[in-house]
Amino acid sequence: MPQPSPLPGPIAGHLDTEQRHKDALLTAEWDVGDGTPPRLKYAILYLARTGSVFLAAHLRRRGIGVPQEYLGASSIAGRLGCLDTSGNTPLGPYFEQLCAKRTTPNGIFGIKVHPVHLISFAHDNITAAADFFSYFDRVLVLRRRDKLLQAISLVRARITEQFHLFPGDTERHLVQPDSLLFGPITVELGAIIRDELYSDQVLARVDPKKVTRIWHEELTEAAIEEIAVKLAVAAGHVGPVVQSYAGHALPRRGNAEEALALKRRFLAYLSGEAK
Repeated sequence: MPQPSPLPGPIAGHLDTEQRHKDALLTAEWDVGDGTPPRLKYAILYLARTGSVFLAAHLRRRGIGVPQEYLGASSIAGRLGCLDTSGNTPLGPYFEQLCAKRTTPNGIFGIKVHPVHLISFAHDNITAAADFFSYFDRVLVLRRRDKLLQAISLVRARITEQFHLFPGDTERHLVQPDSLLFGPITVELGAIIRDELYSDQVLARVDPKKVTRIWHEELTEAAIEEIAVKLAVAAGHVGPVVQSYAGHALPRRGNAEEALALKRRFLAYLSGEAK
């Protein structure tokens, strides 16, 4: 199996590390497909701060597709020659090229999809958004039970400019007073609820047999291994799932104490118990 180069490590700081991680995934080194049509196509429908980067990195490391935000602003449509004269990306030709280039040798293709990606081409047409998933054999839906911690995590990431921790990174912490944090947390909580309700409307029109719901709180390496095995078996793979790209960098989880303390103060503020 061809081996992409290991992702580069940290240089001048975290932002360089994370951006280099993203940039490396867009390069031709991860065009591991040989043009053979995939035997299994899966999509990860995720919301912010639900563990999609953690899940996708582990699946890529095991050669279970090369899941990435191919519908995002930093897609590889241009490099694959899939932009029309207006700079738009026709989905049909684009997915044909993606499957040819980004299907792993075991016949698996994966993609990450956020509700904003669906809205960008389906707009208010829920049926059109649901029809997108008819293209896939499996849909992994990432959710988080504690939506307040989800919102806090997103606010922390945006303020510290540290969305994920990679090898060599030092975790950053908030220094802002609660008076500057509670408003953004409330805004992000509303956005999370909006995205989740939209996703539920879309999923209600998707074949439930192909949908697997995964909770962030239960997304351990053992759980990911089980997901990887099920996807491999569905693609006709026999035998244990090996780490095909063992040099691929994995993000690590940060310390949750700061977020939990902020959650307690936020709830105390809402209940009027804050001093």
